[in-house]
Amino acid sequence: MTVQKSSQLSFQDALNPPQAAGQRPLSILRRKEVEAYTGLSRSTIYDRVRAGTFPAPIQLGPQSVGWIETEIEEFLRNCIRKSRALP
Repeated sequence: MTVQKSSQLSFQDALNPPQAAGQRPLSILRRKEVEAYTGLSRSTIYDRVRAGTFPAPIQLGPQSVGWIETEIEEFLRNCIRKSRALP
């Protein structure tokens, strides 16, 4: 399974978040939160990032990264769809 580029937040979207009612503010998850959220281990997350099957992190500082929460949610939705698809 690959993460679609269209589901990832663009630079312009990050700078100009939608003002529509019901929209959540942009939220960043740190690695331990991503592990807890997905149930995946650290090594599996980075293996999948390298393979292009998991959202890539964004650089937050010289030695810190985070993941955009909506991209992680979309990854999980895709996993659910794939696992429940009829053969």
